Amino acid sequence: MFKKSAAVLFALFLSFTFGSGAFAAENGDTQKALDLIDQANVLIDGEIDKTVVEAETLLNAYIKDISKVKGTAKLGSLYSEQMKYEEKLRAAEDESKKTEINQKLDRISSEIALVVEKLSKESTYFSERTAQYQSELDTLINVLDILTRQMTADAIAQAAELGVTAECSWKYVKIGHKWVWIDPIKVVT
Repeated sequence: MFKKSAAVLFALFLSFTFGSGAFAAENGDTQKALDLIDQANVLIDGEIDKTVVEAETLLNAYIKDISKVKGTAKLGSLYSEQMKYEEKLRAAEDESKKTEINQKLDRISSEIALVVEKLSKESTYFSERTAQYQSELDTLINVLDILTRQMTADAIAQAAELGVTAECSWKYVKIGHKWVWIDPIKVVT
């Protein structure tokens, strides 16, 4: 009886001794993976911020250039109104208020599209400069999208090797005048 108890105690001692070391290593890998994900998200946010600044520079140059075209003052006031409502939308918590603001934003977007269409028909310069701006902005957004998707995929793969499951966690970001989804990472619990 004593031998069986001693053997059981010895087996328990070994499992706690070696088991806790394995558990500590596992926790170390988990922490390493979490740190890796945090670092990747910081880098992704940095790339987003950099692209937002570049897009703002493009937008400001575009607005300055098109201001020479007759009728663009209306466009400028619509863009200002749009930005005001986008800020209100970010601050809104009530769903009915969000719905109301989104309806106003839809109306403003429709007006902007009509003014842009009208100005494009009336002015070749406006049309060509708008196309150039759109192309430059799309290039910035595409480069950011490809870069962040690769950064996300790499970090998710590295986290998986360390035993942590992670996935894309899409973030809605305004770049220039466009809203786009960019893919930071979140841990799946």
